[in-house]
Amino acid sequence: GGWLLVDSHGMTDPRMLLGLVLVTIGSPFSTFGYLGVIAKWAEGTPGPVTVFFARGGTSSLTAYLMQGLIFSLLFTAYGFGYFASLTAAQTIGVAFLTALFSVAFVSLWRVKFQRGPMEAILRNWTYLGAR
Repeated sequence: GGWLLVDSHGMTDPRMLLGLVLVTIGSPFSTFGYLGVIAKWAEGTPGPVTVFFARGGTSSLTAYLMQGLIFSLLFTAYGFGYFASLTAAQTIGVAFLTALFSVAFVSLWRVKFQRGPMEAILRNWTYLGAR
């Protein structure tokens, strides 16, 4: 990806290239930081926040597809058409609220059902020939 960026015409702004290098170098450190926070968070007795996110994590396919649906409805022409009309801060807010909503929906769903709706469909399809 980096070589394509350097080879492309008009895309060699030194600040952009420096940013690309810094992000590339810093990514492993942020990954280990996230892993450390998750490992520390997983220690001990799970509290309500841990249980909330754990239920959401077991139905990640549903949450992922829901986020894609919400974003497509918000940003495409067949939806509200907000593409390139929100500020960076507004876009981050929309992303945060969408992630929180999808995890909350899945977590509440998992209180009542064993699997998320998409996970149930995938499981039925996977084991279709085995029954």
